[in-house]
Amino acid sequence: GCRHGYLPARRAPYSVGYDVRMSDSPESHLTQRQLINEARHSCESLLLSMAKAIEHPENIEDALNPRRMILIATMRMAVDSSNAIALLSESISYYENMNILVRSLVELAVNGAYLQFASDEEVLTYQTFDAIPVSKLIRYADGLSPSTFSKHISEERQSEFDALVDKVKQDTGKSDKDFGWTRIDLVTRCKRIDLQFGANAFELLGSGLVPIGHPFVHASYRSLSRYLPKPFDEQRLQDEIDQTLFMATQVLIVFAAFVNDIHKLNHADELSGIYRYIHIFASRLLLRVNQAVNPEPKSEFREQG
Repeated sequence: GCRHGYLPARRAPYSVGYDVRMSDSPESHLTQRQLINEARHSCESLLLSMAKAIEHPENIEDALNPRRMILIATMRMAVDSSNAIALLSESISYYENMNILVRSLVELAVNGAYLQFASDEEVLTYQTFDAIPVSKLIRYADGLSPSTFSKHISEERQSEFDALVDKVKQDTGKSDKDFGWTRIDLVTRCKRIDLQFGANAFELLGSGLVPIGHPFVHASYRSLSRYLPKPFDEQRLQDEIDQTLFMATQVLIVFAAFVNDIHKLNHADELSGIYRYIHIFASRLLLRVNQAVNPEPKSEFREQG
């Protein structure tokens, strides 16, 4: 089982304690790409298995619980997002788009976890908020070109939608000035999840992975790096693709461990097996970084003849 929190007791997922040489390890023949894809695929399978396990509770009221429905939908969307990231990894042309999806995957997992213990009002806002920006879009379009949308909607339907938007605003306290369902920033949501369960896994996602994806989501100068007129190192980019797959897998394993803990699904052994692959990947990566930063001095020994 798991100790308090959602990390298995044998080792936290981000420490590196396995022998990086792995001379007698069955994983020693795997490349970095194969290694992390094995972990990623195992995470996907585990999440789908968990979703199926909690989809049909004995109590019908639990089945219709919005928190449960959000969690199951989040698990399945996370798997699809992971698959999309893997497909993009097959070509260096899509490296930037991989990072965009990883950034989105982080927020997907954070929201799915956070809403399991958020207030009822926050859950309601999450479910209904999108009506407000849709209403703004219709008004904006009709302002540019009168009746662009409204001519396709009966007065009765328009009145029903307007009433719905007014109710959402009243129920949630949101207005046209709000751009999202919550005013609580992502890192704070991560910290609240971790405080609830006595671990720091989600904060690592929010504080560590999100800043990496930020330049790609917001199209900053760094996101253009591959397209600028300068020398291009394809092998280095392949390594960065592996690292992006690693980040996606980190999101999946943290989220899977969270679900396993709150629903007491007893998948600690499977999680530990996946953690092993992640540890080995990270160990190899850190070893290579250390060798690049601290290259061994060349021997001055010369054979005397």
